[in-house]
Amino acid sequence: MKKLRKLTAVLIALVLTLSISVSALAAMDSSFLSSFSNRSSTESASGATGETRWLQDYSNEEVLTYFMSVAYQSEYGGARDHNVRWVKPIRYSVNGNPQEGDLETLKAITERLNVTLGFSGIAEAKNPEDANMKIYFVSMDDFTKYVSTAAGYFWGYANIWWDYDDYGRYGAITNTVVLIADEIPSRTERDSIIYEEVLQSLGLLQDTDDYYESVFYQDNNFQGEAAAIDWALVEILYSPKMITGASGEEGKALAETIIASKSAAKQEIANTIHRIK
Repeated sequence: MKKLRKLTAVLIALVLTLSISVSALAAMDSSFLSSFSNRSSTESASGATGETRWLQDYSNEEVLTYFMSVAYQSEYGGARDHNVRWVKPIRYSVNGNPQEGDLETLKAITERLNVTLGFSGIAEAKNPEDANMKIYFVSMDDFTKYVSTAAGYFWGYANIWWDYDDYGRYGAITNTVVLIADEIPSRTERDSIIYEEVLQSLGLLQDTDDYYESVFYQDNNFQGEAAAIDWALVEILYSPKMITGASGEEGKALAETIIASKSAAKQEIANTIHRIK
């Protein structure tokens, strides 16, 4: 009986140790892993778990290529030789004629961003005059009142300015203006464009023809919310391992390391759970 009790105690201790290890691994970077989930943005932000969509649908190389396309290109400015991102907290103001659904979508975006590892945080400015991100829900005819280059038939537009950070690296976003058109006809399209323009104002400035489910997809606005691969780009750009103003070559190497480490962490969690079972 003593041997049996001892063996039982050892087995219980082993199970507890493995359980704690799984919990630690999951907590280590749960925000990045949830970004690839099949679940909605709201579910991901609330900590929902599940098999990651990235492991199902995207390879490391696909995510890396997409990151370089979106983070090192500009829709209207062409290729850039460095990345840009926020290094200080964002304080936004809402102006114009937002619909109730617009505000709900904006809330979902900010909640998701605020659980992103390395992101400096986003909240509504107490004083609109102090906002470094100004979001306008206005007619397309009025776009040029806020950004002179926003002339043309746009339903959404984001313009950013950047400077040197405290370490002398050129690429720290200082302020942005986001324009959302009153004329957008449907809720789904409005949501898609709000997601796209806010995420682009973070330094992800290029539209592409690569992934239909992405809000950066060039030819339509029927996504309704950011896709798993979109959140992956946000998490790579704002990873503590990424460097503000990193050159294309440097940024690619850093992104490759970030993606590989997250993939390996997820696989280790899966392997540990399988061993327990």
